[in-house]
Amino acid sequence: MRHDLKSSLSYARFAQMSFILTFGLGMYLFTTIPHNWWIFLTVLMMMSAVQPGLILVKSINRGKGTIVGIILAFSLVYVLHLNYRFVSIIMIMAMILLNVPTPKRYDLTVTAMTIMIFLSDSYNFKFPLLEGPIEVAINRITCTIIGIAICISADHFLFNRFNYSGKVYSSLQHELLQIIQQRMHEVMQEPEKQKNSLVLIKSIRDSFNIIFTEISNSGAGILNSHTTSPELKQQVQEFSDISWRLRMLVSAVYFANCVLKDRALYEEHIAEYNKLLDAAKQLLIKV
Repeated sequence: MRHDLKSSLSYARFAQMSFILTFGLGMYLFTTIPHNWWIFLTVLMMMSAVQPGLILVKSINRGKGTIVGIILAFSLVYVLHLNYRFVSIIMIMAMILLNVPTPKRYDLTVTAMTIMIFLSDSYNFKFPLLEGPIEVAINRITCTIIGIAICISADHFLFNRFNYSGKVYSSLQHELLQIIQQRMHEVMQEPEKQKNSLVLIKSIRDSFNIIFTEISNSGAGILNSHTTSPELKQQVQEFSDISWRLRMLVSAVYFANCVLKDRALYEEHIAEYNKLLDAAKQLLIKV
């Protein structure tokens, strides 16, 4: 059943992304909006945030970064006329800013990208633009807003009724608890029966990193969605806290059982693990 749910979610997301990308491509090919290729580029960038709630956050960051970048680019264009030697320095700084921020600060990345594009257009003497900087800015902002509206509207009308975010998170919850129980069973074995400790620890860490990253992104999508109820947000937050405590307990049980060989401490950790596992099962989202 869980496998069927995961498959249906993958097909649904593929269909939704195909629809949005096709619509964005159609706006580029069959409209006469100035700089309409910017619409398709915006849609393409927005769809990299898979979760609907994350698309909303990324859309806001892209709009904010575009506006701030245009304002800064305008200021720099007029200031750099005083000494053109600073153009290369500003471009290098913008390139660094384009690569340094984390994915959570997407607005800074867009700001740097916008500055680089506008400065390149302003100082392009081989293929000069037929538009003034203000016209270019208005057209780019308009296309960015249209692209953002396409992504947000599609997610709102296509996925709110389907409850995509909730179903993805529920599937990941069950998968996470299954992995935690499987790994706990491995560390509860007698030290003599276990495989190499370094191999075991690396295997546990790698499997946890993958599933915790996935469920963290999915939970962030639910928490950032404007349609999520306060009760569901609280449930997601509590499950996240408990799951991280369970992850730490797996390491604690391994340390008590295989390193310290302290039976009393081992039993204490196991009791706490069982208690938290029951609490986590009570917080599973029902879809």
